[in-house]
Amino acid sequence: MRPARSLLVSTFLLVAGSTHAQKTWPVGYRDVSLSNAGAGSKQLRIRVFYPATKTGAGATLVRRKQGWPGCVFLHGFDKLGRQYVELGFELASHGFLAFMADTAPKDLKLQIQDAIALRPALAKLDKDKRSYFAGQIRADRLALLGHSTGASDVAHVLATNPGYISGVAYGPYRGAKLNYTKTVAAKILVPMLVVGGTGEKITPWRPHVLGFYDELTARLPFREMFLLNKDANHFNIVAWVLGKNPRDKEVFQATHRAVRAFLHATIEGHLPALDETYGLSARKEKRLSQIRLDIKDPILFRTGTAGIGQISNFQLAARPGPALWLLALRPAALTTRWGTLGLDPLLLGILGTNVTPSSAYQNLALPVPKDPGLKGLVFYFQVAAQGRDGTRFSNTVTLPVAR
Repeated sequence: MRPARSLLVSTFLLVAGSTHAQKTWPVGYRDVSLSNAGAGSKQLRIRVFYPATKTGAGATLVRRKQGWPGCVFLHGFDKLGRQYVELGFELASHGFLAFMADTAPKDLKLQIQDAIALRPALAKLDKDKRSYFAGQIRADRLALLGHSTGASDVAHVLATNPGYISGVAYGPYRGAKLNYTKTVAAKILVPMLVVGGTGEKITPWRPHVLGFYDELTARLPFREMFLLNKDANHFNIVAWVLGKNPRDKEVFQATHRAVRAFLHATIEGHLPALDETYGLSARKEKRLSQIRLDIKDPILFRTGTAGIGQISNFQLAARPGPALWLLALRPAALTTRWGTLGLDPLLLGILGTNVTPSSAYQNLALPVPKDPGLKGLVFYFQVAAQGRDGTRFSNTVTLPVAR
């Protein structure tokens, strides 16, 4: 590729450039029981982990005007959500409300029904002014997570999605005959992240983790398999305290750097977070075995510094094939047969062309020239690359050159 190196930039429409603040919080937790008049348990019991002013049971919730992003978690067979303590603390300490389902320890059908009922129940809880969590639950932006059989039940729930925004499957179990998710995974239409490790013994990664990923419909907007090496197993991807191996905590942390990033991107629209899910940072993970990625339309985001003489990394996820890199000095919103052109065609230039490899990912490192005349300028970037339906425009990313 021959880039026009005197021009570059990025930030992005939804929040697609710059870094994501990683403030951590003390964690509180409370037990809540929600009435359910429909199918499933009559009382939906959950343990809620949340950002708090101090750590401990019943600690004071840190309240925000816009509320908190949230996740519903489905436990594995013969477990309860409250037993996944490390996972609840991990999510809450990074700014999520973690709703750990405490029903149906051995009843998969009941777990599915309860998960479907939980989202409207949480929406009602948020609107109830008497509720401790009133005004803090963004019920229209909840993700659904699950482990083992709970991960497979995520597929059953999302097949008839009651409103969850995305899904995460930790070490999914596809059944003894590998057919438990076959008819439902293909119906999912929201972004999915599947995580596991080659050290899996209970759900060996090829038939279960990769098999689950392969079953996901080609119609969903985004799917990824994030697979760690033999140090990662069925348990340390979701817990570490009781582990006998000192590597367990590192595996847990590596898993959740990817999971948190996926949640920030899908719940809050912060695309640069994907750097930790499939981008440069994710690919530097020392225990990474492989990443598989499939997207509907090209996704572009920028990481790095936008100052004079600094390098910005433009990271593109697209289907394998040619990519045309464009930039302009002014944005636009023009409808075309390839999607929305976000650049003003009167001020548009071609940065270069290249090919997205079979990994469905590439990074373009562009230095901001040491030219004082660029200070304060804003450049807009977009790529015409391959999507599921042929050539499509990516989202627009901006680069404001620091003054």
